Amino acid sequence: MKLVLCTLALALAGCADPIVLPGPAPEFELGVGDIAILQGYGVTVRFEGVTGDSRCPVDVTCVWAGDAEASLRLAVNGASDTLITLHTTVDDRSVTIGGVRLSLVGLSPAPTASTVIDPTSYRLRLRAEAE
Repeated sequence: MKLVLCTLALALAGCADPIVLPGPAPEFELGVGDIAILQGYGVTVRFEGVTGDSRCPVDVTCVWAGDAEASLRLAVNGASDTLITLHTTVDDRSVTIGGVRLSLVGLSPAPTASTVIDPTSYRLRLRAEAE
């Protein structure tokens, strides 16, 4: 099973080395294209990128905090992967797969009014908890 997970992770990542976690971790961080393997559960997580970011810039006063959408590719025990979207402020901030609940905890960098975020610079913070 470990060989199947590693093969799947390497196929999803190209040449990137996956982050191997022994099971649910309190929190972990992924860059765009990074993969985490939750070994004890056979869950593979790949951060595909941010598909929408309307968060309020930190140097502006907004009526609403806004929302960002992070795209993740998930697989369990080497099975076909599923593409899901998690949000920073609206519903669907978490998903349960393979006995693990993954929750979006944070997304960086924070937007500012004067800069455009490079899509490859996003970092996603997730929490993994056993269900």
